[in-house]
Amino acid sequence: MRLEERTGPQLRYRVERAGGIPLREMIRRAARHGLALAVGLAAIPVSAGLGLAALAAEGVSRLRPRRRPEPAPARRGPRLATIQILNYQGRELLERNLPSVIAAVPAPHEILVVDNGSSDGSVEMLREKFPQVTIVALDRNYFFARGNNAGVPHARHDIVVLLNNDMRVEPDFLAPLLAPFEDDDVFAVASQIFFPPGLKGEETGLTRARFNGGAFEYSHDPVPADPPPAIPILWGSGGACAFDKRKWEALGGLDVMFDPFYFEDLDLSLRAWRRGWKVLLAPYSKVWHEHRATSRRFFGEDFVNEMFRRNSYLLQWADLRDPALLASHLLHLPLLAARDVRKHSLSGAKSFARAVLKAPQAISRRMRERVDGPAFRRLLEDTNLARPDVLFPSAKRLREGAPLKIAMVTPYHFWPIQHGGAARMYHAARELARRGHEVSVVGFVDRDEQRAAAEHLRGFCAEVRLLTRRPEREARFTALPTEVIHFDRPELHRELNTLIARRDPDVIQIEYTHLAPYGRRWPRAAVCLTEHDVAFVSRYRQMRAAHGLRAKSAAYLRYLRMFHFEVKSLRRFDAVFTMSGHDAEILAPYLDGVRVSPAGRIGVEELDEPRAPDPATLLFVGHFEHAPNVDAILWFAREVLPLVWATRPDVKVELAGADPPREVRALASDTRVSVAGFVPDLAALYSRATMSVAPIRIGSGVRVKVLEAFAASVPVVATPIGAEGLDVADGRELALADSPQSFAGRVLAMLAAPAETEAMGRRGRQFVRDHYSWGAIVAELEEEYRAALRRKGLLG
Repeated sequence: MRLEERTGPQLRYRVERAGGIPLREMIRRAARHGLALAVGLAAIPVSAGLGLAALAAEGVSRLRPRRRPEPAPARRGPRLATIQILNYQGRELLERNLPSVIAAVPAPHEILVVDNGSSDGSVEMLREKFPQVTIVALDRNYFFARGNNAGVPHARHDIVVLLNNDMRVEPDFLAPLLAPFEDDDVFAVASQIFFPPGLKGEETGLTRARFNGGAFEYSHDPVPADPPPAIPILWGSGGACAFDKRKWEALGGLDVMFDPFYFEDLDLSLRAWRRGWKVLLAPYSKVWHEHRATSRRFFGEDFVNEMFRRNSYLLQWADLRDPALLASHLLHLPLLAARDVRKHSLSGAKSFARAVLKAPQAISRRMRERVDGPAFRRLLEDTNLARPDVLFPSAKRLREGAPLKIAMVTPYHFWPIQHGGAARMYHAARELARRGHEVSVVGFVDRDEQRAAAEHLRGFCAEVRLLTRRPEREARFTALPTEVIHFDRPELHRELNTLIARRDPDVIQIEYTHLAPYGRRWPRAAVCLTEHDVAFVSRYRQMRAAHGLRAKSAAYLRYLRMFHFEVKSLRRFDAVFTMSGHDAEILAPYLDGVRVSPAGRIGVEELDEPRAPDPATLLFVGHFEHAPNVDAILWFAREVLPLVWATRPDVKVELAGADPPREVRALASDTRVSVAGFVPDLAALYSRATMSVAPIRIGSGVRVKVLEAFAASVPVVATPIGAEGLDVADGRELALADSPQSFAGRVLAMLAAPAETEAMGRRGRQFVRDHYSWGAIVAELEEEYRAALRRKGLLG
């Protein structure tokens, strides 16, 4: 036996054993990667040529005269529609689904079937069984674009509803589909699409796209619960969508460049948006997609997928009019083409080659159409976030003294109340509702069970929509503060925008600095933000308290990021509310032209629990997810408490607050310290506390723990930062100290003088009674809302 005859099979065997992959598969993969490399290299000159051609076409298009849309003709009576159904070899589908259309579309509306040269008896069946249907019989299959274009001139009415022959409609689908056309700037309105049980739902009608990695990522997103009557979408799905016939004809209908199918409807919608016309979803117009894969049945899976990929390229070459996005696509084009080949082998190469052959048609289209309408990047963002700007064509005017509709946007759950910010949000919402205003809440919670607990809010709120915030991967390099990135999520933007579309609020109240991205300029409402603390001041103090060059440098960068973000973001708001006059004085110089008011201050409710103080019990209350509280109690325990115990070893310390970290829980290793965690009702703790301590060193804003202690007649020892923003005096309403020695000295002095200590507690209670009642605070807040509305010309 010759050597090669002996070693050939052995070599193959060893390769298979070594890699676990048959040799034939290895060869196939190598060939695929080689083809991908070749196509990627070939795409480089294609990309360059497309870029130069697009630049030239753009220049020519700008020389074309700006299109002025013809005024809409005067309309008499209600909108009437022609339901146009395109059919090819779909006799059984028509027999099954057409009765639902006939039942839902009474005269004088019209039903028209465009038959694409069927040979299965579809036309004969229609004439026999459905004589009320108008038929346009074509001589052959002209595919989706040409077939529908051929039918539209035969439509008698000014609205044409394109409907696939495999769609079953709900009895009331037509009225909500036609209602948005009362706005003359509406071009298309799509129905919400459902699928029967057992069929995978791939479409909903809520169409969006993101631009990522040089290409579009398309989606049909779930329709939200209790949606508004209309939602802006990127395109109207041609299988169930109504179009303004006059505008359809002005655009030239569907572009046959995309024949035989896919992307014609998206391309048409993008051209409409560029004219300044609107494309909407009517979620209460409902249709059922009863059958799938008609195209695949006649053309085969591979060909259908090739057309999808080919037309995806063509769409971007024809419709990407934003220079930066087009440049990104062309730079990525070799990689995109190679990726398609790696995934789909020869079929991927065919897709790209077919697109290149049709590229002159896409460039020619760019040359013929001048770019008007909204910026493309803005259009993608607006539809992706469901911004309701296009839903309100008329101006808004409110009556003096009328109740207000208020939308509150919150980053955390605020029932049950676990921290000072939650207390402020809860009582402000409740008191505004008591005053007759309609309050709605949208926001995040940290855990699913907190959404159930928030059912309590529905007792006084018109609407409560809470989302569980899921953790995201940390961004390594960013100019934005970390907490802003964590909370700036598209799902909450959509929830807020859906609420705005449905309720048209008069006030949009954003809570906390890191939710500032949700407060964009809005002409129909006063957009306000409550600064629970001045965030950049907190970051600055954290930097000052940091130890070591590395920690200090990192803290300083966090301070700079927050300072830049906070000042820039707050300038967008109609009013900014702070927790104190002190905070307002800090912010006002940076926010020229923005109303800065201490109307964000917090109130407290007096506790009726009688005082029964222990001889020597110190109380600290604070939510331990807030870093300044952790810093405060650790500093107190390590620096102050040993000095106190040196004189009074009998002193006990009680800590109450949600989510104490390990180092705080470890303090309980000394039996004189107890760590209670979250306590729903603090009355008993306040009743037995000799005094409350607020040893705050970092952070900013008003400390609710101090006001709550005042309201319970509990004497307070605090640092100057702990009492910041309160018009109090050392020795009158509370005792102040800022070093471990002085803090321990004030605690010991008050323990030694119980009568004077209790008198100080009574003065603190009178202070909150005079200045921090919720009724007075919310009355001031309401007047700030009305003043902001007057400044915008919405009230008066």
